[in-house]
Amino acid sequence: MRYIYVDVLFFRVLLDFVMDYLLLWATSEVVKVRVTRKRLILGALIGMLYSLLIILSESRLIAGYGLLNQLPVKLCFSIFMVLAAFMPMNWRSLGNAIGIFYLIAFVSGGAALAAVYLTDGNWFIVDLVAIGAILIVTELGWGIIQKRIWKELFHVPIEIAFGGGSLKVDALVDTGNRLQDPLTGSPVVIVEYSILMDLLPKDLRDVIKEIDKGNPLSITQEFTDPYWSSRFRLIPFTTIGKERGMLIGFRPDEIRIIDNKNVIPVKNVIIGVHNRPLCPEGSYKALLHPDIFQAAMEKA
Repeated sequence: MRYIYVDVLFFRVLLDFVMDYLLLWATSEVVKVRVTRKRLILGALIGMLYSLLIILSESRLIAGYGLLNQLPVKLCFSIFMVLAAFMPMNWRSLGNAIGIFYLIAFVSGGAALAAVYLTDGNWFIVDLVAIGAILIVTELGWGIIQKRIWKELFHVPIEIAFGGGSLKVDALVDTGNRLQDPLTGSPVVIVEYSILMDLLPKDLRDVIKEIDKGNPLSITQEFTDPYWSSRFRLIPFTTIGKERGMLIGFRPDEIRIIDNKNVIPVKNVIIGVHNRPLCPEGSYKALLHPDIFQAAMEKA
């Protein structure tokens, strides 16, 4: 007669639930998708169900062990986990999420396999090693990837349109740029002043110089054009070269994200004017807010 201890079964599926939850959480962190805790729990419960079925069938308490171990069945359960956690999502973003999910799963699985050989198959230690691998990859490993590779991959040309004129600039999708217009909540694209100079009127150029000198009161004295006065913003920041400061910003007609042959217009954006180079090498002249990039990719 086959049997299994209930307490052992409980702790086994609980650990599998925690690992599946962390896998989905790590995926959301890497792909920068906002997801609720309830959705993560739902996805992890699907993974836990599969683990429970495997354990019961392996102990011959239920039938179907051979079927459950088939690759298509494993893929179906894992994809259902991602769908439960992240849908609705366009096909491109969904494919990216599934790819990252499997990448992290393979890394943690490799760590677990090494633990099997080192611990003679102690499933408790194996699961803990796998969970630790997920956390390390997400918090440390992916951070290194972002610093060394991510910035090279996410250089995006954009076009800024205003008042009948436009200009193109190479931007970096900066996951650390969370600046928003304090009045409207619109995301801010930070652009070097040297690129924008020909697009800006003299009044605004003078104001930017005074702001950079620490004299924000000059706005009331010099900023007289009524057309521009309805569009300009003062944006406080704490992360661009000094502890505290102010960026002059303006609302363009729109910006356009250039993705290969696609041109994706995005409105309700603020351009923040930065008076110093953003990249010492000059490989980009603007910092694109990640929310703008994500919204544009969903339209593509």
